[in-house]
Amino acid sequence: MSGKEINQLVCPFCGRHKPFKNGFRLKELHVDPSEWGIISIRSVGPGPGRGHKGEMGEGLRTIERLNIIESLEDPRFSELAGQVRDRLVLIVRSYLANGVLLLDELT
Repeated sequence: MSGKEINQLVCPFCGRHKPFKNGFRLKELHVDPSEWGIISIRSVGPGPGRGHKGEMGEGLRTIERLNIIESLEDPRFSELAGQVRDRLVLIVRSYLANGVLLLDELT
């Protein structure tokens, strides 16, 4: 028995799936990717969903965001940031080897 089909975009970094419908487009990047936050540090406060029904609180408030450069330099996150960098290198190498990207597109 086959069910309803859904389309999913798979993240090349983590492998997570995000369902999408016809007409879906990636959002434009308005920030240089080297400045894009890859590590988000949040404060966990009271709020709905964490056993505080009806209580107004801050919930998950972002208190710091580090881009790839800052993450590589921070000892707390440098190993994970290095994994992100290495994953990107593997993706680009594979795309180059398979003709998805051309070298002159990268320069």
